[in-house]
Amino acid sequence: MKRLSSFAVIGVTTSARQVLGPNPSRTAITFSAPSVATFVSFAPKVLGSVADGIALAKGASPLDLTLAQHGSIVQDAWWACAQAADKVCVIEVGSEV
Repeated sequence: MKRLSSFAVIGVTTSARQVLGPNPSRTAITFSAPSVATFVSFAPKVLGSVADGIALAKGASPLDLTLAQHGSIVQDAWWACAQAADKVCVIEVGSEV
């Protein structure tokens, strides 16, 4: 089995933005906390506001989601919305047979 991964730095704002598309071969995701904004929220749906997702505060540990622990939600499209404009890092891990 070949392992695949990608790393991206993505700008986020107070409007929801898709940070990952759906991927049926994704096995894990890591989202970084913001470095400037007070917090950024992530969710497998379009966010109406920062209150609608999993919030990471400035300086928090990264959010790690795995297929084994969290199920197929890891393979869905993911969105982010920030309290203020910032950048976050996204690591996507997948596998290929």
